[in-house]
Amino acid sequence: MEDQFATALEERRKVLERIIAEKETALRVRGPEGKLRCVQRGNRAEYYWRKDRQNTTGSYLPTTSRDTAKFLAQRSYDEVVLKYAKEELRKVNALTQMRANHNVNQIYERYNPLRQELVTPLDMTDEQFKQDFLSQKYPSTPRQITNSQFKSRLGITMRSKSETIIANILSDIGAPYLYEFPIELDGMGTRYTDFLTANVRLRKIFRWEHYGKMDDPGYAAANLNRTLAYERSGFFPGINLIITHETSEKPLDIDLIRTIAETYLL
Repeated sequence: MEDQFATALEERRKVLERIIAEKETALRVRGPEGKLRCVQRGNRAEYYWRKDRQNTTGSYLPTTSRDTAKFLAQRSYDEVVLKYAKEELRKVNALTQMRANHNVNQIYERYNPLRQELVTPLDMTDEQFKQDFLSQKYPSTPRQITNSQFKSRLGITMRSKSETIIANILSDIGAPYLYEFPIELDGMGTRYTDFLTANVRLRKIFRWEHYGKMDDPGYAAANLNRTLAYERSGFFPGINLIITHETSEKPLDIDLIRTIAETYLL
C-alpha cells in the first residue's frame, strides 16, 4: 500500500520550498528600512515608521504615505513566514529521513516470502488487497447470460461489447473487478452492479454502472430511477459510484472510458 503520509510529507516539502523561494525573492527588493507600529485611535488606524530599534514610537505616516506602511508591513510578514517555513521544512526533512529508516509499514516487505507466510502484517500489500477483493463470494444474477459472444480478457462472459471493453480497460490498468456484483438499493431491492472495482492504491471501492441505451426513453427512465436509488443508498457519482453511458448515435468512447478508469482507479 502506498505510504500516504510519506506522500503528504513530500507534497508539503514542495509547498514549503516554493514559499521559501518566493519570500527570499520578495525580501531582495529594496525599500524603506525599519519596522511598522500600528495603533488604533478610536475608529481610526494610525501607522508609525520605526526607522531603528531605539526609536520605539516612530514617525507618524500620513495617508499619503500608505505605500510605505504597506511595504513595511508586508516585509515584516514575509520575514516571519520565511523563518517559520525554513523551520518547518527542516522538521519535514528530518521526519522524512527518520521514516525512511524506521517505517513500521515496510518491515513486512523486507521479510522473505517464507517468513511472510507466517506473519500478519499491519497493512495488506497491494497484491494481498487484490486477492482479498477478488476472493469475495457472491451469488450470480438470476438473469442468466445466454448465447453471448462477448468475453473479457479474463474469460468472463459478458452481456455487451461495451462491458467487455470496460472490463479489459480495468485489467489493463490493474484495477480488480467483480462482474454483476449484488447490492441492496433503497426502494429497489437487490440489483446487480455491472462492476465492483477498486482503487488499490487508496484501498477505495467503487461501483461502476454503464448505461448502454440511453436513447431508449424507457431504458433511460429506468436507469435514472436506478441512479436515484444508488444515491438514496449512499452511493454518489464521483465519490464511490462511476456512471458511464452511450447511445446509438454516441457509441462508447474508448479513450474517454480509459481516462475515467485511470482518474478514479489509479
